[in-house]
Amino acid sequence: MLEKLEHESVLDDPDCIPATGYHAISKAYYYGYKMHIITSVEGVPVTVAITPANIADIDFLKFEEILDISDCQLLGDKGYISEPVQLSLFETKSIQLVTPLRANMKGQTMWSKSAAYHRKKIETKISQLDDQFMVKRNYAKTSNGLISRLASKVAAVAALQFLNFSKQKSLNKLKTALAA
Repeated sequence: MLEKLEHESVLDDPDCIPATGYHAISKAYYYGYKMHIITSVEGVPVTVAITPANIADIDFLKFEEILDISDCQLLGDKGYISEPVQLSLFETKSIQLVTPLRANMKGQTMWSKSAAYHRKKIETKISQLDDQFMVKRNYAKTSNGLISRLASKVAAVAALQFLNFSKQKSLNKLKTALAA
């Protein structure tokens, strides 16, 4: 099935060619793109980027010029473990990248309660984008169409969060944001 997909031409932009990626949790290959999203500690989207699916998470962070942030702490999953990249981010942008250690690494400890709490918010935001806004289901025919559809879905999340903020409700209860 993947072989057939690799020969199909869906998007028109030669600089943004879809690729085959591997999803470790579901242990499955997929063809297309990967969306990288950086949120604030409250779960509000700050930075969103789209890469071909074969770009590893840690390789995305190597492109420091796309990161329009500095002097902060990023929480990442095990896909972001890389001592050289962590050091480079800290030296160039004062970004502290915090990741859990793998089970076979020395000095493995549990996440702090604060880090686990914020990681859960991030995972919830990703689940909301997938379940409520169906970001995985996208039938764009051009790269501009893909980008505009994903941007509108992320903007909708931010707008609903703003509505919740103005009503002094929890930011991430998006399903009830439009209710009175």
